Amino acid sequence: MILRFARRASAVLTATLLAAVIASLLPWQIWALEILASFRVPLITLCFGSGLFALFVRLRAWAVFGFALASIQVLLSIPLFVAAGSNGHAPDARARLRVLSMNVEWCNREGDAVLSLIRSLEPDIVALQEIDYWWRRELETLRAEFPFQTFDRLSARPGVGVLARRAPVSEEWDDLHGRAFVALRFGEGENSIGFASAHAFPPKSPRLYRLRNHQIDRLAERLAAFETPLVLAGDLNATPWSPVLGAFERRTGLASARAGRGTLPTWPTWSRLFSFPIDHIHHSDAFLVEELRRVPIPGSDHFGLFAVLSLRETRG
Repeated sequence: MILRFARRASAVLTATLLAAVIASLLPWQIWALEILASFRVPLITLCFGSGLFALFVRLRAWAVFGFALASIQVLLSIPLFVAAGSNGHAPDARARLRVLSMNVEWCNREGDAVLSLIRSLEPDIVALQEIDYWWRRELETLRAEFPFQTFDRLSARPGVGVLARRAPVSEEWDDLHGRAFVALRFGEGENSIGFASAHAFPPKSPRLYRLRNHQIDRLAERLAAFETPLVLAGDLNATPWSPVLGAFERRTGLASARAGRGTLPTWPTWSRLFSFPIDHIHHSDAFLVEELRRVPIPGSDHFGLFAVLSLRETRG
């Protein structure tokens, strides 16, 4: 009796996972499908577990299904673990850029610890999300290290900000359907570099999902017009398996700094299995990624991302 119940449970579990995996593979911009796709790593664990369970209750066919589903999920994650080729170009150490992206969480008040973290990493530029007026006052104490500081001027709500060791030659703010976006340009002519930062809505509902998609589409429209080497850093609230983010990368030509370095999930910090890579650093082909790692942000439910990027030697 118990074995019969276990076999039925195994079959139902595997069939449910089969439906979930198939749905997650569909390239349609539908809220429920993207939520399933976001659970790519947990699905690997669940599918592998269903295969083991089916073996335990002697359902070999269902075990094959479970292991096959797990393998499909692994294959879909391989691009994150395989580094893109450098086309024979070496990094130019004279044009190195150290980038830090942090969602500090607006209610976080671990100001001293966060400022110490920023100082210890010695970034050239910092992209910040969920910055309120309290955080602006705290960050003002970094004025000696980061003379240039700019923050979301479009609303009083927690927004985005950028700190830099030198002033840009241009600064543009735009409204991305309810949230701010900033684009900066450093240097002139062949030595110019672009830097952008944004924070998209979390897709907690179908309505917010549509708004986030509009934001990412608008962001792609703006960044596709950049003619200089470009870096984008921020919380896009989309995983690498999102069809919307995939369309963004194809339209802009920007690549994820994660390539070859794993999933590096950034939210939430309190879960290992159900944790998602929603914070991103993207870069144009002119850059090579020398380093990318997660950094714990004191008091935040996000990990930050720290990257060292270099321009290719053959630039110009």
